[in-house]
Amino acid sequence: MTEIYALPGFSTSLGARPMSIQQLDNPFPNPARTYIQLPYMLPEGASEGTIRIFDVQGRIINTIRVTGTSEYVRFDTSRLPAGNYFYVLDTRGQTSESKQFVVSR
Repeated sequence: MTEIYALPGFSTSLGARPMSIQQLDNPFPNPARTYIQLPYMLPEGASEGTIRIFDVQGRIINTIRVTGTSEYVRFDTSRLPAGNYFYVLDTRGQTSESKQFVVSR
């Protein structure tokens, strides 16, 4: 028997995720200069959620309310300093894994 361990925020799943769990896909373009598109998928039955964007110190840079079942948010990065950022999706008390993106100048 194989046991798999994961740190919080990291996935150990090997296959497709159930539709009842929200998902984030890889942001693009990455690295970003003036904007980035943050893809997300709300869990089945959810009509809204919140995307929170963090800097590497854990400070919230922006909070965006999202709707729909499978979309993306276009986020303006032109005023952010170059660096690494993360985003998470919160819906109905669930928080997704974080995804990283880079802002370059």
